[in-house]
Amino acid sequence: MANGTIHKLGTLYVANAKKARPTKPWYSTNGSASSTGNLLDYGNGSNAIEIKDTDSNDAYKLQWVEVNDGSDKILICDRNLLCNITWDRLNALGFCGSKGNGKKITIDGQQYELFMLTGGASSSAQSETTASNEWDKYIGNLGKFSGLPKPQSQDLQNSSSSANFETAHNKIWNWAGCYSWCQNTTTNGSSYRAFRGYTGARGWSLSYSYGYDGNFGWRPALRVLNAAPKITPASKSYGELNKPINIDYTINDSDGDKFNIIVKIDGTQKESCQSQSNGTFSLVLSKYWAGLSIGSHTVTITATDTKNAATTATYTFTKTNGPAAAPTIISPANGERRDSDFYVEFNIGADSEGDTQTLKVQMSGNSGFSNSKEFTSLEKNVGGQWVSAASASNEDVGTKFRIKVTGASGEVYLRVVSTDSGSLSEARSSAVHIRIGTILDVQTHPQETADRSQKMVVLLDLVSDDKVTKEIWVANNANDASPAWETYAPDSAGNHTFQNTAKAAEKWAVAARVKITANNSTGEIALRAIGMGVL
Repeated sequence: MANGTIHKLGTLYVANAKKARPTKPWYSTNGSASSTGNLLDYGNGSNAIEIKDTDSNDAYKLQWVEVNDGSDKILICDRNLLCNITWDRLNALGFCGSKGNGKKITIDGQQYELFMLTGGASSSAQSETTASNEWDKYIGNLGKFSGLPKPQSQDLQNSSSSANFETAHNKIWNWAGCYSWCQNTTTNGSSYRAFRGYTGARGWSLSYSYGYDGNFGWRPALRVLNAAPKITPASKSYGELNKPINIDYTINDSDGDKFNIIVKIDGTQKESCQSQSNGTFSLVLSKYWAGLSIGSHTVTITATDTKNAATTATYTFTKTNGPAAAPTIISPANGERRDSDFYVEFNIGADSEGDTQTLKVQMSGNSGFSNSKEFTSLEKNVGGQWVSAASASNEDVGTKFRIKVTGASGEVYLRVVSTDSGSLSEARSSAVHIRIGTILDVQTHPQETADRSQKMVVLLDLVSDDKVTKEIWVANNANDASPAWETYAPDSAGNHTFQNTAKAAEKWAVAARVKITANNSTGEIALRAIGMGVL
């Protein structure tokens, strides 16, 4: 923001009742006003006066003119808020402190110092060319702030005139028809206080601090103690959405503070980011689209800086299109074993809006599907034949589809993902966990023997169920380039008798080869060790 920017901030409460912002901020027809003012008459009372959080009704929002003076960001109320109040009463409420010694208040989560402008010690302030006080520096703009209006000849007449109410300067500062109490004493004595305005932009007068009148008003000023992060846009309706979008927003903290971000959809937290710096951010709705019902939704984004000043932006949209029902995997079944290349067969789910669907298979080594591989070569079963297909529609509900997976190993998780053409949202099948490899074929290293082994026993430490089959071969010339493998045939004592009596290698050696075939086993298969003994 910049000098002269009008901020709508806070709401006035008197005796705990909110008060509308005066649209004619003068009392009666003070200063020859063309109509009767509606400035709130405090009546020299003792009721509590507060500035609280900004009301949603524009009529109750106070208006402030921004002034940036060095490191100070100041907001000066653009009008008096009430009249017929003594300086002493305002002081008792803590409203007459000087800038730097004012009263700390909080509006909409943001801290401010509430203070009162100084107004000059004598009437000579009206003719100064260099400001000795804040009224002339800011409202009289002797400080030469770009963006703030400069008083023109009519503003400087210091006379009651209906023309005062119509000047461009008064339209901003609303000084005509009512004085504004100022913070300082005057040269007349410590019992007096200055007030400014009424007859001119730089009009000056004074009264006892205990004096009150319909001409005496209260114009507060605020110094921003810590600016809350600003979110742009502050609010927005995205209307009807038939597919997810990215909601982009910018966060800027003018103090340079780090801030945390919390993103909620319909009151439920979806994302959070810590210790962020000024920049542009994005809510990717496609991440949450499938879980959102058809109808209206509200996104709130809250940025809170390190000094606990917070701002919330609100965005709304109406979802008109959703994802298809999730696909269902037919094969493989959970826990099955497959070769490294195989097909995943599945049925699609219906799409409520009749949108077409594209499909893919995701494969990962973990159930969270991080670092997953994707396969998209879709085939459709037509009349018992598999044919290539680009997409599926509601007419295909109940029809088998398949996608080939290649290069699988170890244990993998599979799921089928459909994306409908209307909302571009994903629907995912339940995950299937399978093991890859139906045959385990291993061979031991040759173990050298002093002489030809005549008998051999093989012991396996194997974990499996009874669906597994195993085959064992043994050799006593395992050092040869082509060992004479014999099918392991133990006798009643558990010993295999070798038929081979020849070797080509320098030394005799024994080895065993074991082949495990899973068949239809879905349980664990683990060959932990192969033991060998010779005679």
